[in-house]
Amino acid sequence: GVDQSFRMYRAEEKAGLRTKLGLPNDGSRLVLAFAKSFYKNEQTSLAVALKLQKACSQRVLLVRLGPVTTAWRENVRNAGMLGRVIEIAEVNWMWELYNAVDCLLFPSWYEGFGLPPIEAMACGIPVVTSNVAALSQVIGEAGLMAPPNDVGTLAEAVRLMLEDRTRRDEQIAKGLSHARKFSWERTARETVRVYERLLAREE
Repeated sequence: GVDQSFRMYRAEEKAGLRTKLGLPNDGSRLVLAFAKSFYKNEQTSLAVALKLQKACSQRVLLVRLGPVTTAWRENVRNAGMLGRVIEIAEVNWMWELYNAVDCLLFPSWYEGFGLPPIEAMACGIPVVTSNVAALSQVIGEAGLMAPPNDVGTLAEAVRLMLEDRTRRDEQIAKGLSHARKFSWERTARETVRVYERLLAREE
């Protein structure tokens, strides 16, 4: 389920969140990526962000959530992304970070479920993910997907979410609708039904 705190903020609230989180409020487009584990595929996130530097009309920065390591810093340098990445080790409230960025890039090699994309959708943030099994099943048509190593397609999907207002609004609407399916109330009801069926079999 997705907690009710994950909601879409108003435009003026979003500007305040950027200031609160130390993010630029200069019109830069911010793309959020996770990097807490190797399977989050940070190399692809960097490669996508690099392509966006030339493809987008506005400045694009990668906001990377996760512990900073020597290997990560080396990857940034090798990717030619020095000065184009904002590093955030941790945040208190994820719904604030989602509402402070323009798009979630989630090109994982695999996921057990993939809750962050659903949380981002609940906050009205368009989502671009890899099409690995769990994500493709959980997200469906509510997000844009491509293979985790298809940098070109992932970059074009993010570019659309940053620069094509019609497509962006369409995906936000799909995401908000989709995220409403993942409530704790629904989880509780369906769990109760499972126990009821098991008890009925024992009788």
